[in-house]
Amino acid sequence: MVSERLAAENGQKRYRIIRTVLKQAFPVLILYSIVELFAGLELSWALPTITLLPGAIILVPAIMDMRGNIISALGSRLGSSAHLGLLVPPHRREEIKQNVIGSVGSSMIIGAIAGVVAYAVTISLGFSASLFRFILAAFLAGTLSGLSLTVVAIIITLATTFTKLDPDNVVQPTTAALGDILSVFWVLVAIRLVLVI
Repeated sequence: MVSERLAAENGQKRYRIIRTVLKQAFPVLILYSIVELFAGLELSWALPTITLLPGAIILVPAIMDMRGNIISALGSRLGSSAHLGLLVPPHRREEIKQNVIGSVGSSMIIGAIAGVVAYAVTISLGFSASLFRFILAAFLAGTLSGLSLTVVAIIITLATTFTKLDPDNVVQPTTAALGDILSVFWVLVAIRLVLVI
């Protein structure tokens, strides 16, 4: 009898948790799907600019994937920090500083590596390319994308700490949606900058 009552209570508790997760995550996932359409349109509009630097199209998936991996990890760390109460004074400044250094630093290093790999692939396909331009473009795109998305992730996480939203349900889908648009945008900016140099 007691075990049946406990099983019923556990079932109701699980149902409430699932309902809460769906209630918080579903609108964000719908928004994510809509924003992804705009990211695809942005990439199609950007192709004339990207083709100005032969082989630069290789940078787009590299920067987008890098952004996804780094910012997803950042979102998870910030969510854990929020649950542990580390995003309130006096711990907030140090916690955010460490996460910003880790996220932006990783973006800078991996961006430069992506530039070298994109250059090598471009050369192996028979195109002429400048190693300096590829490294600089990837470095700038990775750094600017990482920095802007780090700021977005921190703002969203801090906003969820003042509401009843769970940052684990909101931060990653939001940064993923905005990340695709921002990554393509920063690749375009970086290509235009290196073509001027």
